[in-house]
Amino acid sequence: PNGKGSLVAIISQFGNDWQLFIRDTDEILMEGNRCGDYNDFFSESFDNLENGQVFSLSGWQNINQLGDVLWKGVVTETISAASISSDNNENITWLITPQINIPSNSKLKFDTRAGNTVGSVLEVYISSDYDGGNNPQNYSWTKLDATIANSPSGFSSYVNSGNISLATYTGNAFIAFKFVTQQGDTGQFFLDNFMIFED
Repeated sequence: PNGKGSLVAIISQFGNDWQLFIRDTDEILMEGNRCGDYNDFFSESFDNLENGQVFSLSGWQNINQLGDVLWKGVVTETISAASISSDNNENITWLITPQINIPSNSKLKFDTRAGNTVGSVLEVYISSDYDGGNNPQNYSWTKLDATIANSPSGFSSYVNSGNISLATYTGNAFIAFKFVTQQGDTGQFFLDNFMIFED
């Protein structure tokens, strides 16, 4: 059978051999995911971005609350990701998912990479009252505890965020990546393999 689950059976021993007898195939329930498998409710691998062009995917918001920088696509033979870079000025830029109906007991994960990040900050937030418009700063956002790449010198490898529990946010919500820099800050972040899932 596929998946994981439970069954009702009889176990016995014949000589040195243990034996398992299935009473009824209807008592074999294998409807769960095996280890490493996911029920993927929302995912984005950013494969449809254009290299060097401003990030534009249906339903997503790319908003510069302060400053001029926006998220862009980075597409090469080996990667396809969203990216944002400091211009050494003050910036607050949001990358916000479409509204997602988050199932109970779901989790979030994603990958980030960083380069020459001196002072620049990338954080991830969730909101259930954001209206999907151009002023996300006017709504309530809760910071999520995620591992995000940081590399003050050179570029890091991709770092996984860890599986972030969304169990307390069941229902419609938005996930946002908030990029913040002060005058003189440097750095570039890459975002890939965004997924909300139940394991």
